[in-house]
Amino acid sequence: MAIVVPTPNTTITSAWGKSVADAINALQLPRELAYAQITAGKTIANTTETAADLVVAAPAVTFDGTTAVLVEVFSPAVVPAAVAGSGLVHIWLYQDGASIGRLALVTNPAGSSMYVPVHATRRLTPAAGSHTFSFAATQGGGNGTVAAGPGGVGNYMPAYIRITRIA
Repeated sequence: MAIVVPTPNTTITSAWGKSVADAINALQLPRELAYAQITAGKTIANTTETAADLVVAAPAVTFDGTTAVLVEVFSPAVVPAAVAGSGLVHIWLYQDGASIGRLALVTNPAGSSMYVPVHATRRLTPAAGSHTFSFAATQGGGNGTVAAGPGGVGNYMPAYIRITRIA
């Protein structure tokens, strides 16, 4: 961003002051671009990445192709099946309906219940245009759960996806 410096004895007009204020305000980061949440858990039954169970999708966002963003996903508890060594839940990041990679993996090393909070992020610069991000999950060795709730006494907090501008 070019910074305009007035010459000596120049009166700064309100229009100039406003343009400087607007430029400074545009640099305040992070700025949330999209957010979506669920308040009920999802059972994870699918086993293949290309057909993963949708957990939550963010609304579409139009990107400029040069601005980096942080895509963040959260669940207060991911619960793989109670199968020692093979009870697992993969968390996938999707862009425009296709997986762009695994964000997290929760594997149960024992044959008992296991609850793991997941907070995963991915920094990227989406191509120019409108894109939709979501997170989905698959299981291995028996159905898993991505937990979520409405919050409040005795309840899980919501699971969510959030996109923020970082540059």
